[in-house]
Amino acid sequence: FIAIYGGKLLYQTYLLKNREKPKEKAEWAEFLLVVIPKNILVISTIILLALGVSKNFFFLVGWFVFLSAIVFRFVALKQLGSMYSLNIEIRENHKLIDSGIFSVIRHPLYLAYILDTLGIILFLQNIIFIPVIISIIIGVSIRIKNEEKRLEEVFGQQYLDYKKRTSAVVPLALFRKGTK
Repeated sequence: FIAIYGGKLLYQTYLLKNREKPKEKAEWAEFLLVVIPKNILVISTIILLALGVSKNFFFLVGWFVFLSAIVFRFVALKQLGSMYSLNIEIRENHKLIDSGIFSVIRHPLYLAYILDTLGIILFLQNIIFIPVIISIIIGVSIRIKNEEKRLEEVFGQQYLDYKKRTSAVVPLALFRKGTK
């Protein structure tokens, strides 16, 4: 777990390394609802895995969901390329990425974040962590609202058209009749 989660953090750091400093800061609500609960969960996970967790069906499903979400996140990060940022920010020569995974859902990184959290909770098999995922979903929802408002301001009709073709987080196109 430490190697996988640490690798994810190192890759994100690598992507941000050669970028200019962000001009815009993260929202406090996002920090309180997303970052703090996730860090508490990660630290708890390390402790609980060291103490021992039952290796049953939920453990295996949880690991599968967690690992799938990490892979999904790496793919989305690769496709997002230099447009990746920890904060909601618009940079010079900013491009709207609407191909690959982004042609189906607008915020695959948030979906991956929610799914890797769900995977951790499943493999820990401890309902005490359910408030963590609820908090993260609320925080991500706030962030999506703020991010989409900013993207609509910058990209205008192009972004509005993109919103009509895609769903925010859940790939609804997979469930529509007549779609590929």
